[in-house]
Amino acid sequence: MIPVRKGSQRVKGKALRKIGRITLLEQTIKCALTYFQPSDIYLNTNWDELKNFTKDYKINFYRRDDELASSSSTNDEFMNDFLLKSACKRVVQLLPTSPYLLSEELRKFCNVAIESSNKTIISVASHRIASVLEDGTPLNFSRDKKNPPSQTMKAIYSYVGVLMSWDRKTFLEQYYKNYCAYHGNENNIYFPLRFLSQLDIDTETDLKEAQLLSKFLPIHTKFKS
Repeated sequence: MIPVRKGSQRVKGKALRKIGRITLLEQTIKCALTYFQPSDIYLNTNWDELKNFTKDYKINFYRRDDELASSSSTNDEFMNDFLLKSACKRVVQLLPTSPYLLSEELRKFCNVAIESSNKTIISVASHRIASVLEDGTPLNFSRDKKNPPSQTMKAIYSYVGVLMSWDRKTFLEQYYKNYCAYHGNENNIYFPLRFLSQLDIDTETDLKEAQLLSKFLPIHTKFKS
């Protein structure tokens, strides 16, 4: 499932902005097609003009309610809406904001998801270096002890979010109970991505910097049919 919100505030028309010669949306669809059949891919959006892309690539168009595409709507809410109306056993969410994701990473992530029963899978950036919270609280070291070699420190995982996966039944049950299920639980599996794949476009500056790297953009050509 590829989620796209029409009213992007920080990057106007983000899904149709380009890296090199290809839009972020098309790059993501082509990546998805290296693993999934077209009939298993859904574009989840309130942007009706994007229907042409779903026709061109023979994937599904899921019309999201406008209220679930507002800046105040949460990831929990629109995922719950999608899963209530879907017959899938598990969903893989692929964001169109990380264009440097490799198809090989998608394949490995999906294979982990298939073997993970009811667990939530979250793509992350792994940082094996001294880290603190915004308020300065140490996460993986103590100021009262000698600084250990970085390779011996516990890695800090920060969400990348380009790839996430939930078991449908588990998500819906957890949402019904707590009105949230996005973050899974203590049994989550975290999937580290390579450096370039972690690039996430949230601002115009992010987009400009991503465009500077366009010669490294993966070219996805081996599609499922």
